[in-house]
Amino acid sequence: MTTDPARLAEVVRRASPGLGDTRLVTIDGPSGAGKTRLAEDLRRELALPSRPRSAHTPDGLRVAVIALDDLYEGWHGLVPSLWERIERSILAPIRHGGSARFQRYDWIDGGFGAEVELCAPDVLILEGVGSGHPVTRPFADPALWLDADPTTALARAKQRDGFRFDAELDEWFAHQQEYLRRFRPQEHADLSVPAPD
Repeated sequence: MTTDPARLAEVVRRASPGLGDTRLVTIDGPSGAGKTRLAEDLRRELALPSRPRSAHTPDGLRVAVIALDDLYEGWHGLVPSLWERIERSILAPIRHGGSARFQRYDWIDGGFGAEVELCAPDVLILEGVGSGHPVTRPFADPALWLDADPTTALARAKQRDGFRFDAELDEWFAHQQEYLRRFRPQEHADLSVPAPD
């Protein structure tokens, strides 16, 4: 499959809602693979009127993106409490017709900040390392895996962050590799797409 947002948007438009009335899309892959960029490109594409118009592909969907960067509890964020919070604060409320309520992690202050409320959108894109965890799998359609060599992706992440966090990213890489080994999101994804250039 391609990373072309228009083609991926058509896959999402054809999917049935799996989280109450909301379609859940997960984008997992190694740090530095381009998940955030793909999520934003897909959000923009889904918000456009569908082409060609039909009763099965509604115009301009309401799309929200939640980045797991906002939910990790710092550099040690790939822990059971992350997925417990995702289920309790985001998935369960939307699944039952309510609004998600979660706190964003403040990377400067080193703690969770003010609560964010998110009314159930037509499409929720959950992006980041860990989004393909078993807690999301029953509801995601599609679950995307962004295929990138982890070592190359780590180098891209270091370059993206201006090499300020090399030691932290090396530590994160070890946690990421453990998550990938343990939960194997790449094997459970509906679609594997190449990382964008």
